[in-house]
Amino acid sequence: MQRVFRGRLFRLQRYLLSHFYFASSNPLNILIWPIPVIEIYWNLFQVRELLFEMINSETILIGHALENDLKALRIVHDNIIDTSVLFSRSSAEGRRFKRSLKSLAREKLDMEIQSEAGGHDSGEDAWAAMRLVLRALKSPLP
Repeated sequence: MQRVFRGRLFRLQRYLLSHFYFASSNPLNILIWPIPVIEIYWNLFQVRELLFEMINSETILIGHALENDLKALRIVHDNIIDTSVLFSRSSAEGRRFKRSLKSLAREKLDMEIQSEAGGHDSGEDAWAAMRLVLRALKSPLP
């Protein structure tokens, strides 16, 4: 069964630290403010509970750069197919780098995603990641 866990906004339990620091000799003088609330109805616990109703340890999660989502949700999951890793490249120096989902979809699937002004559509991103994995299964990666 295919399910897309549609984008849920949730409120963090703590304040965010800004990347803007006050000019001060005190390194701990950091600007702190809460996330602006835009009708967010879910907290982290509720999002995790909803997710755990749909998946278990045997579920295979497919997506792009899933480590970011799993880290935000504070979840460890072993069965992952991550297109950012699957299609990563090595530089001449031997360093690995990850390509964006948008560039992978364009190159491998001839598909334009994330082109609307509103930003990412989680359903579109999930669909592109799934199609990339299916393509990798049909034709071996270089």
